[in-house]
Amino acid sequence: MSQPTTHLLALADFNDARLDEDELWATEASRRDSEQAPDGGVHWHWVANSNDQEITPDPSRESYVGEDAEEAVSLRSRETWPTTSGVGDLPQFALYADEVPSAVGGHIIRHDPARVLAEVAAKRVLIANWRELIQRIDAEQDAEKRERLALTRHGMDQVAHQLAAVHANHPDYQESWRP
Repeated sequence: MSQPTTHLLALADFNDARLDEDELWATEASRRDSEQAPDGGVHWHWVANSNDQEITPDPSRESYVGEDAEEAVSLRSRETWPTTSGVGDLPQFALYADEVPSAVGGHIIRHDPARVLAEVAAKRVLIANWRELIQRIDAEQDAEKRERLALTRHGMDQVAHQLAAVHANHPDYQESWRP
């Protein structure tokens, strides 16, 4: 049975609002101080503090990021900004640490702001196309064509419900959206 347009558009609005939140956080995490965030966000990586060499976390090899090198590490952006101190361009320094669990450190750099912003952009396209299809079905006068469009929309409905289910603990989530 087809769901009412208002129900589906409310689900689209919910998904859009969660994407807005993810985009805001990723953009803010990409700023250095009060400067403008770079387009597309920053890419984080772990660096050994003593020699500025990149360290790739590997939980199968070490418990902590940089454990093999026995040194403290920092989480830095690959992108750099000009400085006024004459030392040249510098990255954004987010975290200095002696012990970062390797699996956690790897997770952080895999889900950096640049990746989050790319995922937000891709999901926005899906939701926008789905929203357009919902509205096309409502406007379609030909019953046969409307039925064909509804069959196409069914798969997109499932995607939208799955996207929303990730946020099932959000206060605005409606149980009727649960896949």
